[in-house]
Amino acid sequence: MRKIRYEKDKSVQISDLLRARRNLEDRFAEFDVEIKDIIKLVAPELPVDFLASALKPEFTKGAYLKDGVKAPVNATATLTMANLPKDGETITIGDEVYTFSPSPTLPEAPEGGDPIEPTPLADFVVEIGETIGETQTNLITEIEKLTDLVTIGTFAQDAVVITCKTPGALKIATTSTLSAEGDGFGAETTADGVDGTVAIQGEILFNETSVWFCYKDSTAEEGYFKSISFGA
Repeated sequence: MRKIRYEKDKSVQISDLLRARRNLEDRFAEFDVEIKDIIKLVAPELPVDFLASALKPEFTKGAYLKDGVKAPVNATATLTMANLPKDGETITIGDEVYTFSPSPTLPEAPEGGDPIEPTPLADFVVEIGETIGETQTNLITEIEKLTDLVTIGTFAQDAVVITCKTPGALKIATTSTLSAEGDGFGAETTADGVDGTVAIQGEILFNETSVWFCYKDSTAEEGYFKSISFGA
């Protein structure tokens, strides 16, 4: 007897509940089932009044989705910087250009006079420290202070992961003019994001292995689904 398997290895008999049309593999097949019963299985914690509001007439049947529901994924890129950058070398993230610059040389204070305070570097200018570790910290600080595009982790073995703040298929545009061998962004360490499945609250999606219930309007950037999977 066919079952649905869901969280915590619980299962329920669904031979009477789920009656699929003969050709389930047809991508235009409809799921012949009482939608309210599917929702109660997938999301039993949802209140009854929500179920009533979610059951819109246009979703009295399920929709076949061959590849299943996709969760949004953020694009990432990995920057390697194992050597001190040179003056004027840059790292570009989207339309943000970060330029490396040495610390300004200060004139000596006059005898008996007050020390001369250094002029802060301009935005998007990263100070080249005495060590690579100091320079890496300066870069992270500058990116975290100014960027609207990404988040940045911490350097580990001279590499750091930069993650696009917005999920979706748009790849982060990352380039650098770092001249030291092995430094910069590598194509093999850049991963595209993925658009999530778009659905309307109350929509039921299914394929040969799973059923998904959309409990809140879902976009390419945010997905709100509950699911159950078919067991043998």
